[in-house]
Amino acid sequence: MRVEYINPFIMAITQVFESAVGVTPKRSSVGLKEDNTPCHDVSAIIGLSGDAFGSVVLSFPRQAAQKVVSKMLGGGDISNEYLADGVGELANMIAGVAKSILAENRIKTFISIPRTVMGLGHYIHRPKQVPCVEIKFESDMGDMVLDVALKVARQPATTPSPA
Repeated sequence: MRVEYINPFIMAITQVFESAVGVTPKRSSVGLKEDNTPCHDVSAIIGLSGDAFGSVVLSFPRQAAQKVVSKMLGGGDISNEYLADGVGELANMIAGVAKSILAENRIKTFISIPRTVMGLGHYIHRPKQVPCVEIKFESDMGDMVLDVALKVARQPATTPSPA
């Protein structure tokens, strides 16, 4: 997978966390992901379609997810429902920002409604022909992982130069 397809998601997670949570996540590693099991027990999944298709999965340890969502909501304890909604909304914002950046590069995508899954060992089904890049982040609120499985189906058209 080309770096220009991954960088929009790295830029998006930084922008979203700085504006919505007030923390700057630090990228700790990037690599190809071979299996379909998220690193952590709370994951939000966004499907992508259009010129590029696949999925984006934002995954947290439960304790980190609770801290992040509580901060988004102004503090205090949060229910499982708010936890699921909050993590889903973060994934939605990240996918939306990345979608805008991809559109600037003439790659038009559509994003699905987020789905949040909680529990250890859950499985994310991805088509075999779609590579997945795992991007790990650290922050003051805990670790998180962004899995980007993306395949560009249609290369952006180039604008012909004037003759």
